[in-house]
Amino acid sequence: MKVDAVRNLVENYTIDQLVEAEKALVNGEDLSFRVVGEDASEKLTYLLAAVYILERLKSGTLEFAEAFRQYTLQVRETF
Repeated sequence: MKVDAVRNLVENYTIDQLVEAEKALVNGEDLSFRVVGEDASEKLTYLLAAVYILERLKSGTLEFAEAFRQYTLQVRETF
């Protein structure tokens, strides 16, 4: 997972915009903004990570680095 790709989404888009992009991607529609990624699954991964991190930042409990770390640990635990 590329931290810069996730950071770009977190810094430039709202949760609502990211969720709309997720829906568009799942439905095979064009995205309204560029998301880095080799394929749809990688793009979806970055969008999901950005939403997770933005929710943590919004709550004021975590900074970006810690929220990113938590997300990656959570993903690893599911595998």
